Amino acid sequence: KRQPEHRVRSDLTVWKLDDEVFEVMSGEAADVKSLVAESSCRATVEDISARTAIFAVQGPLSLAWILPACEERSVERLRYFSFCDVKIHGVPARIGRLGYTGERGFELVADVDDGRYLWDALSQIIDVAGFAAADVLRIEAGFSLFCNEFSVGATAQELGMSRFVDGAGE
Repeated sequence: KRQPEHRVRSDLTVWKLDDEVFEVMSGEAADVKSLVAESSCRATVEDISARTAIFAVQGPLSLAWILPACEERSVERLRYFSFCDVKIHGVPARIGRLGYTGERGFELVADVDDGRYLWDALSQIIDVAGFAAADVLRIEAGFSLFCNEFSVGATAQELGMSRFVDGAGE
């Protein structure tokens, strides 16, 4: 019997907020729409991108930069790909432990109305760098950027992710 190829279609981050609510993030809005359209469950989808501001704080000093600004210490205990709700510089935000660059990193999701204030507060204590700087670190760490190094439809094997496919190794 021939095994399916298990092609990868998108690069998503999914945070489970409770048993029925998930936040799904992607650089491509079509990815989320496709996921919902092909899902076997009934889902209500709300696009909140216009209402949110997202900040990436990356690098070995990222925890030291954001911890003094957080009212809660739960950020210290975040495991990779986990998240918590905090107030940072007095602004309510969801903060996730993500490391796009191969270094410790965090992503902060806040209301767009708080975005300018949060940007101003963070940029006073953190050196601002663009995507190109983060991309260099990502490449040095050997991480792949889905849309750059792989095309939509790459197989799990091509991505080095065969172990995550049902039935792999049987």
